[in-house]
Amino acid sequence: MNLATGNLAPRTEQSKPRTGPFLSLGVNMEGRRCLVVGGGRIGERKISSLFQSGAEVIVVSPRVSDEVRRLASAGEIDWRKQPYHPDDLTNVFLVVAATSDADLNTTIGRAARRRGILVCVVSSSEDSDVLFPAVLQEPHADLTVAVHSHGRDCRRSKRVRDALRQWFFTHECRSERVPKDDDPVVDPNKKTSADSLTSNEVSQ
Repeated sequence: MNLATGNLAPRTEQSKPRTGPFLSLGVNMEGRRCLVVGGGRIGERKISSLFQSGAEVIVVSPRVSDEVRRLASAGEIDWRKQPYHPDDLTNVFLVVAATSDADLNTTIGRAARRRGILVCVVSSSEDSDVLFPAVLQEPHADLTVAVHSHGRDCRRSKRVRDALRQWFFTHECRSERVPKDDDPVVDPNKKTSADSLTSNEVSQ
């Protein structure tokens, strides 16, 4: 890894697509320069996630959604109203290829990987180093839950996330406090209504 840029060692064209599971971890994105190519519906979600994490977000796209345009007008992100060019990859930590053209996304992903830049190709988890999970955030409890299916079934991840949100609202938000590490351990063999909810969602 290049300590100056945070980039990985470059990989060759012969590097095999990812086949193993993704590692789930939290990353401090404060001040990290991130490039999102594409400003449509999917790109907007990635842009929002990166912006909220404190990243420095650059968007390259001739057209963007109204929300992306609003963020750019407010000076929250840098929108470059132009088609993608390989020079856009200079000095970035993470690239998100989120255009409506799957071939272009793959081209961007390969170019990023050759430079040792982490990449999320929204149209191909096999060509991605990074994925964006379905996230549940409960700021009052200082809690974040992230759900993903290793890029295989995003809709399922969202269903489970939504089930967990309902469970949290029912069982935690009505409580006067958040459970602590030294709370009594619940009997794992005792089935609860929350177990029924989440297991039903997972089976879908």
